[in-house]
Amino acid sequence: MPADRARNESQLPPALAGLDELALDLRWSSSHRANRIWERINAELWAASRNPSSVLKSCGSLELDLLASDESFCALVRECLEDRERRLVEPMWFGRERAASPLRLAAYFSMEFGLSEALPIYAGGLGVLAGDVLKAANDLGVPVVGVGLLYQEGYFRQALDARGMQHELYPANDPSEMPIVRARDLAGGFLRIPLEFPGRTVYLRAWLAKIGRVSLYLLDSNDPANGALDRGITSQLYSAEPEVRWQQELILGLGGWRLMRALHLDPDVLHLNEGHAALAVLERARAIMEDANVSFSVALAVARAGTIFTTHTPVAAAFDRFDPALVVRYLGRYIGDLHAGVDDLLALGREPHGAPDCPHPKIADVSSATARLADVSKHTAVIIPRTQPALHWLGLLLISHLSSGVRRMLARTLASELGQIAASLFSAAEKEGGALCASSNR
Repeated sequence: MPADRARNESQLPPALAGLDELALDLRWSSSHRANRIWERINAELWAASRNPSSVLKSCGSLELDLLASDESFCALVRECLEDRERRLVEPMWFGRERAASPLRLAAYFSMEFGLSEALPIYAGGLGVLAGDVLKAANDLGVPVVGVGLLYQEGYFRQALDARGMQHELYPANDPSEMPIVRARDLAGGFLRIPLEFPGRTVYLRAWLAKIGRVSLYLLDSNDPANGALDRGITSQLYSAEPEVRWQQELILGLGGWRLMRALHLDPDVLHLNEGHAALAVLERARAIMEDANVSFSVALAVARAGTIFTTHTPVAAAFDRFDPALVVRYLGRYIGDLHAGVDDLLALGREPHGAPDCPHPKIADVSSATARLADVSKHTAVIIPRTQPALHWLGLLLISHLSSGVRRMLARTLASELGQIAASLFSAAEKEGGALCASSNR
């Protein structure tokens, strides 16, 4: 590679200053206007990857200097950067209409986030909802931080051979080519979260993705200090191996809340997108015990009061269940820190009238530690109480349903022609409840 191609993004020509920040902002991954920037830089790579960060990194010094001399290109860059800066500082709906709200921060935990093809850490609807929630939070100015996992391979891609047979492919995710950066502590060092596993400590790396003013933190176990098996824990989304699946949920739940503490973030609300992060409630309770010097039962009640759980699937077989022996093997020392009995902890995850050795279902675990429950549609609000008797046993009701924030983003996620129609159809919604429908070129 010629020496001139080695210039880092931080060495952009003055006329293109800030373009690297735009490339890392996932708010702009669905912007028709910004798309023209990446198409101009490298149309072939943009069409294949839809990854602004990778496209910008493919550009060498000579190409950057040539682009910097193009006034029309620079004008487009300035226009997008000025719009981004304005959106980062101006009061949005939450600041205008809910200025008196006591909510300071809500933490949204999810096993997957569907934000962009450039960040392939999602499989389907659960991830798309999570991504839409973060995008809508940015558009509305709601103080939300996301917490998830960064996968080395993510979910499989499907391919058909000449005979029409399906094959599952797991292309590697290269963090250096993704729109993320290593998360740093207050001293400027890279964040690493230790997590105790049986007979060893697993170290978790932390990454940061930005969606406008909203931050998404991602944990992975691919740290050089870990053994080969532990480095592969966060290899694939939804591993078929039960123990690996349990390890992933430990990382997301326990590790995710410890990450909040390491960042000195103190969310008022913990929102669990499905039960994969249920252990975050326990870690939150443990932190309350430590800070307030109260018992586990009191701390759990406090943590429960500030927790919301969204469930997606009205089929009992869709919920994770783990062998109690596996739970105890990984949480034995942790249970001691909680000053709680093993049976007391397992009871949180045991279905009504379940035997002590029955599988540990996450739906009961998370429900018993949750103050409010929501589902993803009116339809499932009717079905889930019938299929999840644990909810009735715990005296809990699905009190609300929610949908994604995609309505606010139709104009910039659809093709530009359809986006213009969507903008006109939903313009009136801007005046009702802060539905900030962006114009088609945003």
